[in-house]
Amino acid sequence: MPDYTDQTTLDKHPAGPSIIKAIQTGKGVLGLSQPEYRGMLRERYGVSSSKNLTRKQGDDLIEHFRSMGFGRPKRKFVCTLCMPHQRDRRPIPKGVILPVSPAQLGLIDELQKAVKWKARDGFKRWLFKYFTLVEVKWSPEASVVITALKGLLRSQHKYCDCPHKFQIPGDESDGPKAE
Repeated sequence: MPDYTDQTTLDKHPAGPSIIKAIQTGKGVLGLSQPEYRGMLRERYGVSSSKNLTRKQGDDLIEHFRSMGFGRPKRKFVCTLCMPHQRDRRPIPKGVILPVSPAQLGLIDELQKAVKWKARDGFKRWLFKYFTLVEVKWSPEASVVITALKGLLRSQHKYCDCPHKFQIPGDESDGPKAE
């Protein structure tokens, strides 16, 4: 097996399939025509095909493509209406834990009814399994449970069918109103 730490070996070793694939992808993303691409290979490296490049030349060509704007694909756009939103709230003093509010209990009830549970007592089982809670008593617990229930509903694709349809109960102030 060749020693790739030696610089002369890198200069002689042919570019592997992953490097060639990255070069071809870069060529496509940058919109280079065949004549432009072949001319670049001849001018920079004296070859007519990426298969004739060495590993070092392949890495250099990929770096050149990056300087031209080729890079990792951007993340898929996520609709901001479907993402949980931070609301501006007065900070709670340190060491103070508030009991769960009636509004939070109502929202938890509404959300847990909207989820498809496989068992009749599915919500209680889920609450104990993931939060080790028998019931929600404190506001911070309620916030976490509400966020998790919203995520569960999203994963069931029950409400979120973008673009911008009315989403999950409790998110009314974050998105367009239902008609």
